[in-house]
Amino acid sequence: MDKKFVIRTVALALSLALVQGSQAADDELLFSAPQPIGGSRFKMEAPQGSEKIAAVARNEASNSTMYSRFGLTPSANTPLKYQQAKASTTRIIDIEEDNEVTQRATSAQQPASQRQSEPALASDIADEPVAQEDTSDVLEFHDGEGPRTLNAPPVNRMRDIPPRPVALAQPVQSTAVIHAWFKKMVGIALDHSPEIRGALSDMEASSWGVKQVQGQRYPQVTVGSSAPFGSFGGGNSTRHNNSISDTSASVSVNTTVFDWGRISAELDSAREGLSASELLVKETREQVASSTMTELLNLSRYKESIQVAEAYVKRMQELVTMLSGIASVDKGRASELVQARARLLSAQAQKEQLQHQYDNTRIKLVRLMGVEPQALPAVRWNSDQVALNTALGALTDHPTLKRGEAEVRAADAQAEAIRAGGLPQVNWVVQKSTAKDQYGDTDAWYTGLNVQWSAFSGGSERAQRQAALAKMRSAQEKTQTSRYELEYQIRNMVETRDSSLMRAESYMQLSAETDRVRDMFYRQWYHLGTRTLLDVLSAESDHFNNQISAINNRYDGYNSNVAVMYSAAILLNWLAKA
Repeated sequence: MDKKFVIRTVALALSLALVQGSQAADDELLFSAPQPIGGSRFKMEAPQGSEKIAAVARNEASNSTMYSRFGLTPSANTPLKYQQAKASTTRIIDIEEDNEVTQRATSAQQPASQRQSEPALASDIADEPVAQEDTSDVLEFHDGEGPRTLNAPPVNRMRDIPPRPVALAQPVQSTAVIHAWFKKMVGIALDHSPEIRGALSDMEASSWGVKQVQGQRYPQVTVGSSAPFGSFGGGNSTRHNNSISDTSASVSVNTTVFDWGRISAELDSAREGLSASELLVKETREQVASSTMTELLNLSRYKESIQVAEAYVKRMQELVTMLSGIASVDKGRASELVQARARLLSAQAQKEQLQHQYDNTRIKLVRLMGVEPQALPAVRWNSDQVALNTALGALTDHPTLKRGEAEVRAADAQAEAIRAGGLPQVNWVVQKSTAKDQYGDTDAWYTGLNVQWSAFSGGSERAQRQAALAKMRSAQEKTQTSRYELEYQIRNMVETRDSSLMRAESYMQLSAETDRVRDMFYRQWYHLGTRTLLDVLSAESDHFNNQISAINNRYDGYNSNVAVMYSAAILLNWLAKA
């Protein structure tokens, strides 16, 4: 009997030592790939004989109080430290049983009286009925349910975390599909845009302004009529211009012969104004295309973010549901339920914020396109990235810069026209009037040269010319400023695009790692008890934030690429290519 007591004492000591040294196993679980819950992490040889089974049953009955509390039996879900302790105890009991079997074989050769005085062996104890605990008030723990008592409400046990797709693990859209989608949506916006129609109207007005100046080169015909009612007052009067019957008509033809280039300068100014209006139309089209593509990308951004947020809300709802059932049984875990509910409300608020941004973007697109926009499920547009030198080289044909140059030339030509208008001008005049003189005769046709010169205007002509020259200098400075701004925007957007796409790749990898972390934290909290619920909730929140950051940085890179093409005025050319 003393020998058996020593063996059992040694077995218990080894079990406690294994339990205390199981932290290394926990570390292995933390830094290894998640294992399926349905299977065991280590292969253990279970005892097979009936005597060994009885010994293991006695050992489990004395050491599994934490399982009998809920009416459970140790299974593959048993914590690793308990399984190792049980395996060690089983091996020692196997040694004990082998010794007892040997003692029984030896005692068979002894007299019957001596055998009856010996204590009962383990095999005799195994043949006796084992006392069972009364479990009438405990229900069986089935798969898919949590620990329950007879009067406890049903609790849905949370299964292991399914692998959540990473934010960027979506089907990649081909460049041709993205290009066709952009081309279709931008085409609708260009046809709908009132800004473009307004710019076209301004261009039409400028074209009629050119026609107006061109008409000054042709003979200017003036026709008039006079119908006298009578003569009164002092002075000479004739009998031929006193009644309505003396109505007369006149015609005058005035043709400019020499004007020092005034009409030519005005025509140049009008043509440059027309060129500026045409460039403004192109600039407006580029702007509408850029705004439409940016909002379309934002629409796809928020749609993808909402899908991630919905998965996050669903996960928090599962935690709240599970903890609600647990807290109804164990009042000491009510604080965990409060924490989970707080995270659920936070997740719902974030989802609503994303939904609000999605709706605002959709409204903007309806304003730009006039119809309900169509969004792709997920955009992967890592191609068609414009190089910095290509974008900077395209500035030579930028409509904004060329429009500024046209405005400079128009102001210069206008100043020249004002200067020429202050000089003498020679006109060829042909005129005829049917009015009768005092003798009743009409004037004959007259033709000749007419010289006109505004010799003094009080300095108004000089002031008008100086104003035109100042406007020209202002247009030059504005054009230079626009060039600097466009170069800065292109360089800045290229840097933003490249850095955003790199950060998106980093957040993509980080999301994959935090997905593993949240899974391991949940296992350690639910199965091992080495993590708190706050650790689990923080891991879930970090994973969600990393997914959103990956999406935002990726779409920031796409929008920056659109901004580069818009700043270089090559966006419409990209859309027009086959």
